Amino acid sequence: MKSFLIILSAFVIIFITGTTLFKVMHWPGGGIMLMLSMLISCCVFFPLFFIHRIIQEKTGLNIIINILGLFIAEILFVGILFKIQHWPGASLLLIVGSVLLIFPTLVLYVIQQIKKRNQINEYWKWLFVGVFLSCFFITLGVGYTRNALISFIKSEKAILASNANIKIQNDNMILRINQNKVDFDANQMHKKLKEVYLKIEGIKVLLLKQHGEFPDAIENHEYIFAKDATDVSTWMLGMSFSEEGKKLHESLIELKFKFTKAFEKIKFNSEIVNQINTDENSYMSEDYFTTWHEAQFNGMPLVAVLNTLSSIQNEILNVENVYLNIKINQLISKN
Repeated sequence: MKSFLIILSAFVIIFITGTTLFKVMHWPGGGIMLMLSMLISCCVFFPLFFIHRIIQEKTGLNIIINILGLFIAEILFVGILFKIQHWPGASLLLIVGSVLLIFPTLVLYVIQQIKKRNQINEYWKWLFVGVFLSCFFITLGVGYTRNALISFIKSEKAILASNANIKIQNDNMILRINQNKVDFDANQMHKKLKEVYLKIEGIKVLLLKQHGEFPDAIENHEYIFAKDATDVSTWMLGMSFSEEGKKLHESLIELKFKFTKAFEKIKFNSEIVNQINTDENSYMSEDYFTTWHEAQFNGMPLVAVLNTLSSIQNEILNVENVYLNIKINQLISKN
């Protein structure tokens, strides 16, 4: 049994290492390999390992510690799988697993060692070192530095200020265009843009509410508690099946098409419309394909997603600003 466990543990370590490499490099099959490695660990290795320990040491406290160890290992590994795959509930599983690891298991282990009057042996020392390093690398892999998060917030502030100024300019230009005669085309474009703009605002509010943020965070992103959280935004916008991400992309494609036709109608080069980035081809290769919304939002921290959404708003406002300026110049020329 012991020899089999040693061989199995070596296989699991090699398999998880290879899986991690595939996942980090975004090579095909990384997701399937990850799920297989976690399945083997949770369904085969951990049960056999802890059953072997229970058989070796049959005292009551040892049995409780090993049963808890099995239960916690399963929770933590499933939590890591959920975190990497951006599935809902990852944070809850990791928090519950970590708390259970510290508060019944390690406390009971210390009591056991005191009863035995033994010092922690080399095996346990290396185990604690391994757990510490694992936690460090997991945190390093999925976390974002404070400076990076602050840079997103600073960028967001500048973009929001720019958006507010352009909106005022565009509203004033619409009023000026409609002074003598109502311009149906300009009003239709303005209305459609406003719909898309408000849709994006709605997504921002929903994202913050899903993270359980206070209302103040909606107005001032410095108050966002879950700045580096990726789960909700990835699930809601950044997966291939994310309905909100698909709908946003479709709305932008429709708006871009309408702007292209509007520029052609006033006989102006429609290249400016390409400022609105909706192109999926730029994220394709022979071996790898990702949708537009996956490329924009998958695995991104909350503040970065909010920043991206504000940038999209800025793009569409700028295109409208150019369009309305041309309309006003044409009116001046006619008069």
